[in-house]
Amino acid sequence: MTIETKQIIWEDEHVGIFLELLDIELAKIRYRQKLPKEVGR
Repeated sequence: MTIETKQIIWEDEHVGIFLELLDIELAKIRYRQKLPKEVGR
């Protein structure tokens, strides 16, 4: 029972880290998309 609980907690942490990294990557993409427009002005 405790092993399964630990596994679930670990998976939740793993998903949380993955989502944080995904947000960072999306932020980088948005920044790159905005950058040429700013330079164009």
